[in-house]
Amino acid sequence: MTETLPLSLTYSFYALIAWGLTSLFVAFRLLAGERVKMGIALRIGLLLWLAVPAVFAFQGLFFQMGATPPYLMRVVVPMALVIVVFSFSSFGKWTAERLPLTLLVGLQGFRLPLEILLFALAGHGLLPKEMTLSGYNFDIVTGILALVLWVLLHMKLAPNWALWAFNVLGTTLLVTVVTIAVLGFPEPFGIFQPPNLLVAFYPWIWLPTFLVQLALLAHLLLFRKLRLPPP
Repeated sequence: MTETLPLSLTYSFYALIAWGLTSLFVAFRLLAGERVKMGIALRIGLLLWLAVPAVFAFQGLFFQMGATPPYLMRVVVPMALVIVVFSFSSFGKWTAERLPLTLLVGLQGFRLPLEILLFALAGHGLLPKEMTLSGYNFDIVTGILALVLWVLLHMKLAPNWALWAFNVLGTTLLVTVVTIAVLGFPEPFGIFQPPNLLVAFYPWIWLPTFLVQLALLAHLLLFRKLRLPPP
């Protein structure tokens, strides 16, 4: 399936992964500080988070869409649950207190080039157009707003209501595109054509297991930070 995929698109996807990793490494540095053991533990956890789905993809496990539920969902859903539980825990509050708004908002900027990449992939017949900006996926708005707010935050001109509006909209659009992606699986739904099979391949498996999870984490931590009393 990926034999006809231009290498430029694959390299672009790796660049988005690097964007996410860079954001996390900055966050790890802020959280761990001089605590070496904590920094190592965070990096080992991230390595496992990336490695497990990649190994499963190489083994072809995610092609078994007929399983109930699909194996991809057996990996993605627990990951999302871990993020939700973490974000609303006391450690999630501690994390939100220590990460700056510029980081929590700015890292969401990857969703702008990601939507352009998805549009290009659909043009090569590798994704249903419904998953792109020409269909029902308007997540490009989140990426644009993230970059605008990132600049305004650095200028100290971003009002609190704008951050709330951005986070609510971004979360809604994220849930929407994930729903479309699930409906695009060949089984059990198979609503869209061509089916959404690309995410079963490496490195594209990191779209639902890393980039989507990272966007969810940033949204939930931003909600927690916005609810904190002013310093």
